[in-house]
Amino acid sequence: MLTTGRISSEMVLKAAVAGCPLAASLTGATSLAAEAAERLGITLVTYVRGDRMDVCTHPERIEG
Repeated sequence: MLTTGRISSEMVLKAAVAGCPLAASLTGATSLAAEAAERLGITLVTYVRGDRMDVCTHPERIEG
């Protein structure tokens, strides 16, 4: 799942229900979203810009 807005815990829950293993945003995520992503096994990526990004949860799933 990719979004341009801030990722909330509700968005992480929707990604989990839809079976998306990764949620990414051009901006940030709430602290509750990061906690939910960790618990639900979702890789949370924020501030995706060009070849840079912040991997918040489950970084072992990202190569490179």
